[in-house]
Amino acid sequence: MSNALVIVEGEVTEIKILENFFKKMGLEVIKEEKYQKFSKLTFSNEKNTVYLIPGPNPQVASVIKEFKSSEDELYKYFGISETIALNFIVYDVDTTKIEDIDELYETYNTPDVGLIVLSNPCFEVIADKELKKIEGFPKKYKKDIYKQCGGISEKGFVNFVNENIIDLLIFHINLNRYRYNSNNVLDHTKKAYKSLSDNTCINESYEYKELFSVLYVLFAYMRGLVSKSIDNVDNIIKELKKLG
Repeated sequence: MSNALVIVEGEVTEIKILENFFKKMGLEVIKEEKYQKFSKLTFSNEKNTVYLIPGPNPQVASVIKEFKSSEDELYKYFGISETIALNFIVYDVDTTKIEDIDELYETYNTPDVGLIVLSNPCFEVIADKELKKIEGFPKKYKKDIYKQCGGISEKGFVNFVNENIIDLLIFHINLNRYRYNSNNVLDHTKKAYKSLSDNTCINESYEYKELFSVLYVLFAYMRGLVSKSIDNVDNIIKELKKLG
């Protein structure tokens, strides 16, 4: 496993879920600190360190401006002194304009520089096994997902995902394997991004046609399971099951 930086959109939901998942991976929180306006959780084991940080702004367009205004690499931007091999930006599509996502993806499409890991329309899709086309604002969709999880609150959603994270990640890997006709998760991130062109917004009415989560790529890269040339989905599923 390589040292990693994971930048997330939310300060609560994503942090709690990824903190739980990293602990399943054998990492423990060794430090919680403030760096300028950022909160920073540092996880570590005997070999590696992972930094989990809420992004500077919940809007993709604003994140682009923040990062572009700095000439530093991402890990330096967040006050990390050691070189980081894997950098991830975990953000929602939400109501973001596609051209803004395109601009971010132009720069951040590989882990060495930074890989944008999107959820369409939002992070909560990780718990959605129906994945029907939806219309309207993501806020209503989130409430529907809370109900799917057996509750009506964000806390209930977090608890449900933490209890079922392995099964949920495997569900989305298998779904995307057949949806994108590929056993290589490198293809999943690229094809998921391309599918965003099917999202529409007419008179502020949003329509999301292909709902997806590719959150499992964090695990795949951090465990060194990604390859450009060979199938890796089955091996990733095998390693995920070991955490369960």
